[in-house]
Amino acid sequence: MTSASFRGAAKETPINSNAIENILSEISDVNLYWLITGKGKMLVEGEINENKEDITISHLNELLQIKQEKIENLEKEIRFLNSNI
Repeated sequence: MTSASFRGAAKETPINSNAIENILSEISDVNLYWLITGKGKMLVEGEINENKEDITISHLNELLQIKQEKIENLEKEIRFLNSNI
C-alpha cells in the first residue's frame, strides 16, 4: 500500500480486506475493530477495548460483509453512471 491509498478521493472509499490484511501484517497491535469502524482506540491495549464489547471473529466478518456490500453497491452505481455519460 502507498500513502496515496489514504489521500484525496481514496480516503473516502471503504477499506477492503486486502488492505486490512496488509495493515495487520505490518502493525500487529492495531485494533481491528477501530480499523474497520473507526471506533475505540487505535492500538490494542490488553484484552479490553474502549467500548467493553466482545469483538468476535463472526462480528468482524459481519462488519466486513457490510463494507463489501457497500463497495459492491458503489461499483454498480459507478457502472450505471458511466453508462449514462
